[in-house]
Amino acid sequence: MKIYFSFCVFLFFAVFSICSCRKKVEFSENSSIKESLLSSFSEKKFDWTDDVWEVSEKTVNNVKIPSGLQLTPELFAASLEKQKELIFPYIEGFGSLDVSDLNSEASSVIKDFCSNFCAGLQLEQFVEEKSIETLVFFCSDVKDFFDSHKKINRDVFTDFIYGKPFISDNSFQVPVSFWNESVRLTVFVYLNQESDWKINQIQIKKWQVK
Repeated sequence: MKIYFSFCVFLFFAVFSICSCRKKVEFSENSSIKESLLSSFSEKKFDWTDDVWEVSEKTVNNVKIPSGLQLTPELFAASLEKQKELIFPYIEGFGSLDVSDLNSEASSVIKDFCSNFCAGLQLEQFVEEKSIETLVFFCSDVKDFFDSHKKINRDVFTDFIYGKPFISDNSFQVPVSFWNESVRLTVFVYLNQESDWKINQIQIKKWQVK
């Protein structure tokens, strides 16, 4: 009989302990998820990292929590799972259009250089002074191409696009494609991070006549 009574007492405390561990998290209208969780698990010590809360407060803190929702630590952790990586367009023979590796200054140099080239404006300000010959050779090669293709209707480019750079030390090799209704020109433009993103080399990769 004593053994049976002891077993019942043990079973009672075991069930009570399990129920206590599964305590429901209550959310008030004015409390954040962080505050509610910390209050719910105040008996235990948790080392919450700033990074986790910075993400959680941005993603779920402004969402209205339905009444009666039971939020477990496992469910909360799963909600913070890193989102899938972004997918960028990819052009065959050119590369990815992901230009997130270029900061605003580098992107500005590429855009302004390409815009001026299409418009026939000056380009020297975008090129390192010691590398100005690369610009001379590039412009000369473009002129020679159009001079040798008299049947092409236009000798200027109307638009451009640039893609994901290949990075080596402080040099960024950026693929750029210029085109008009008759021709597409693909080049590599090299930006030097140490010279305020000035261009130090331009390499023609491919001409395509439509």
